Amino acid sequence: MKKSWEKIFSTKLEKGMVLAEDILNEEGIRLLVKGTVIKEPHRIKSIMKMNRITMVRVEGQQKSIEKGEALEEVASDLKPFVTEKSEAQKEVQKDRKWRRDFTDQFHEKCEQLKTDFEKIVTGQAIESKDLYPRIQDTLEIFQKENNIFQLMQSLKEVNDLTYAHGQNVAMTAYSLGKWLDLSSNELEELILASLLIDIGKAKVPKETLYKTEPLTDDEKVEVRRHVLHSYDMIKNYSCIGKAVKEAVLYHHERMDGSGYPMGLRGEEIPLYARILAIADLYAALTVKRPYREAKTPFEAIEIIKQDYIDKLDGAIWYTFLRKMGDNFIGQRVILNNGDEGKIVFMPSQDITRPIVEVHGKLIDLSRDTGYRIKDFA
Repeated sequence: MKKSWEKIFSTKLEKGMVLAEDILNEEGIRLLVKGTVIKEPHRIKSIMKMNRITMVRVEGQQKSIEKGEALEEVASDLKPFVTEKSEAQKEVQKDRKWRRDFTDQFHEKCEQLKTDFEKIVTGQAIESKDLYPRIQDTLEIFQKENNIFQLMQSLKEVNDLTYAHGQNVAMTAYSLGKWLDLSSNELEELILASLLIDIGKAKVPKETLYKTEPLTDDEKVEVRRHVLHSYDMIKNYSCIGKAVKEAVLYHHERMDGSGYPMGLRGEEIPLYARILAIADLYAALTVKRPYREAKTPFEAIEIIKQDYIDKLDGAIWYTFLRKMGDNFIGQRVILNNGDEGKIVFMPSQDITRPIVEVHGKLIDLSRDTGYRIKDFA
């Protein structure tokens, strides 16, 4: 029998109530999902007050965990947080298949890119009809998936520093471009630039690229030359637009002038290059490298905030942070004590310290500082 709902003041929320709708903030970012069981009313009320939410819908026939009712009895109404074991297993299997299919597609596209871009590396003739179908294929994959950032966590073991990295950058840049309201044509150009940014690494010695020890000064100079190699490879192709060529050349420029190859500052750096600067950093940090393990998205954000915050376009960076948090609502994570839980709320002031539901208890990582997210489940 379908349950009714009632609308109440958020200040009247009590333990055991079940949210009958998603709770969104003024920007449309999801704070809590439908089916959330209120276990710690003071925290939920604090979230509502912080986001100026005065009224919420709750299930009319309230179930109280406090009264000792078995979670299984209300499982169908508490999705996605509490499900019957068989349903949970189905969800896990579905999620694994989703990730496996995406990973297979990802590697297939990388192999196709290697074949196509080999022509550019060797200076062979290419035309739009050779190049843009690949971009359309890539766009198709991205448009099919509504949670690219969760899918990227399936690619942590990717070791291809050129084509696979380009695809990872393209995924991040595509999301950023959408959030910045770029047109379809601009998104195509941005994806093409993403895929081409490291093509010049084909001219960097492999022993330098895959070195596990710190690079010498000479080796660092050699690696930095990859942007010039990339540009030289594509500059004479009329089917690649000027904006794409500039993005490839300048994606390592920094807002404070500390980047390369030209030491450009601020808005001297083209928009695509400013987007790619963020996408490239994030993608590089969240996959395994010869000299370190992959970082979680939250570790990557902390590193970027600490080491690069003055070097990146602030408006684009804060758009990235604000929008990205919503992608991880519902993501299963492993905490540093080994417990597995699910992210249920992303605080806008610091998305690296979300609220996680573990065994029916809400853990606020911004307050319980002994906890941190170690990995994604």
